[in-house]
Amino acid sequence: RVLHPQLAADVAQVNIDWGNALLNAGKRDEAKTKFQKALDNLTKHVKFSDQAFLNQMQKKLAECN
Repeated sequence: RVLHPQLAADVAQVNIDWGNALLNAGKRDEAKTKFQKALDNLTKHVKFSDQAFLNQMQKKLAECN
């Protein structure tokens, strides 16, 4: 499947928001899955991802450990 870069970024943002809600509910494993999916969308479908956005994803994944 091929995603338009903006759509991939939007899907990643939805997964981040969902992951944040799960993290706030104490569901770290489920949140980690959403954050990883967001990171995968960004790195796979967006050629020039915003480095700050990628750093945010790494930070969120670290919070789940």
